[in-house]
Amino acid sequence: MALVNLLDILPRIQWAERNVVWRDTETSYRVERVRTQWDYEMEGYLLAHCLGTKNARLFNEKHEVFSIRGEEGIPHATILMCKVLGDSPYMMSNDLGTSATDFCRVEGEPLWPLQVRGREDDLARAEFHQIARAFYRAMGGDIVWKEEVADAICRAHGDRDIKYHYGFLLDEKVNQFTYGYWNNAAAAQMQAAGRSL
Repeated sequence: MALVNLLDILPRIQWAERNVVWRDTETSYRVERVRTQWDYEMEGYLLAHCLGTKNARLFNEKHEVFSIRGEEGIPHATILMCKVLGDSPYMMSNDLGTSATDFCRVEGEPLWPLQVRGREDDLARAEFHQIARAFYRAMGGDIVWKEEVADAICRAHGDRDIKYHYGFLLDEKVNQFTYGYWNNAAAAQMQAAGRSL
């Protein structure tokens, strides 16, 4: 199994934007807005899910994407929200356990929660799902699921990649998409600058 040490490559990655919208007061984790094509691709690559296959400009018209990241900038879960209720192909998702019409407001914009996903598009690990719930509540949302129910669902069906989250080791063999899936020009620029994976 080929494992890549994220702490070795992270200094070369450089996110296009680092827009922190909320900090967890209980931990060192924060929630950052993800908006650029490069950041979509890096988030999708590191978490081995399909965000990097989306055209950021078009996807941002109907969705807001947030990332739960530690101080080192490694993403641990992606939070997907919809700008208009019912206006998303992901509308049947309810990873946070909210009522069908509940929403929160981030920087004044109403958002409906859809997904909270970790590695390989699995439900986020319980500890990161807890941070997503705290963020959602801090933004004015209400969650129907009891904490112990949500944690049990995450433990049963959630992301199990301990090596990634706590050893900072990336198993690339599960990645179905490259980090430059849409934006090959940006990938070439990063490679020329010596910051490519």
